[in-house]
Amino acid sequence: MKNLLLALALLVSAPAFAATECSSDAADTEKLIRAADSCHAAATIARDCSWGSGVDVYLTGAAAETCEKDYAKMNATDKRTMNAMRSRCANKYRHEQGSMYRSFEAHCQLNVSEFWSDIYLPIDG
Repeated sequence: MKNLLLALALLVSAPAFAATECSSDAADTEKLIRAADSCHAAATIARDCSWGSGVDVYLTGAAAETCEKDYAKMNATDKRTMNAMRSRCANKYRHEQGSMYRSFEAHCQLNVSEFWSDIYLPIDG
């Protein structure tokens, strides 16, 4: 009975969200990412359609390019900080082998791009 109540509570409290329609073709997914209207939308598609392999380097790269538009006029100090953050992503998995770790690194770097997009976008309101 406790499990049933717990499951019911989770269902009721779970946020509603729209699932991303992912293609089995990485090129189609990349087109979807590039057509996104914001950094967060592009990053969400890249995450939702993640393959857990080296393909993610390609998909997250497309999403990061969308994010980079938000901080195109980044100052030199912030650029150094961003590059240091990206280097940490690369260093975290540098001794690991396999495409899964390249995927982890790529998603980490996408998180960095998303962070800087948030910093440089104006606050609505």
